Amino acid sequence: MPSLQRYSLIARLGGGPMTEVFSARDRQTEKIVALKILTSEAMFDEVSVTLLHREAEIGLSVAHPHLVRYLSAETQKSPYYIVMERLPGESLAQKLRREKRIGLATCLRSILQVTKALSALHQKGYLHGDIKPENVLLVDSLNTKLIDLGFAHRPGENDELLGEGFILGTANYVAPELCHDSRADSLAVDIYALGLLICESLTGELPFPQEDSSEKTMMQRRYAQPVWIPPSLAPESLQRLVYLMTSPNPVDRPSVEVIESQISLLELALFRRAG
Repeated sequence: MPSLQRYSLIARLGGGPMTEVFSARDRQTEKIVALKILTSEAMFDEVSVTLLHREAEIGLSVAHPHLVRYLSAETQKSPYYIVMERLPGESLAQKLRREKRIGLATCLRSILQVTKALSALHQKGYLHGDIKPENVLLVDSLNTKLIDLGFAHRPGENDELLGEGFILGTANYVAPELCHDSRADSLAVDIYALGLLICESLTGELPFPQEDSSEKTMMQRRYAQPVWIPPSLAPESLQRLVYLMTSPNPVDRPSVEVIESQISLLELALFRRAG
């Protein structure tokens, strides 16, 4: 484990090719936090350092009750790291692996909270860039948080950073327009991924065959069709909403504000029927 003056690392929580995430104790406050740090190889990679710096800037500038809270960051000198609140609970991905799918009431509550967090990002001009079950944290039965701003950015920034044709994100949730042209980047790519998230939550699976490589997945996604959720799993209004959210044409997708309003109405109607 890397050595940091202020933080005592406790255990590794996860990570990827560029970063590792640890639980850590803040020696000044004695609080337990989550600490994301660049790997030893990424410390010397200019793009990785820039991405971490960008994540810290966005995370510290956008606050919302359903968005993971960023506390501080060190992006000026090595070791580069970000400090976030340490949250309990499990990811939506873990819950789906265990239970296959979630019920309509749980889905609407969680998606509404994710949508509100996403709205806070979109209002500042940022897209999340990696909406998927792994980045939705079910803190408890009533509280959901959108986490991991590692790929968050303003539309077009990735072309400037990585070069034309390169996409950051998870292949299965990438919007079709990006599979044709990375310059088609817009806030609407988050809406597409959110529509897939609703579908996967209710049905237990993504609405297209799973390929064995990112390249094949991206090629398949170029010709994606809008998603219909079976009527036995969702009311007609939610079916129509997801159909629009997953339109191949980003112009046809509703804004995050419209989605929030419609899901709020759906949740209220479900509550009234249950009462």
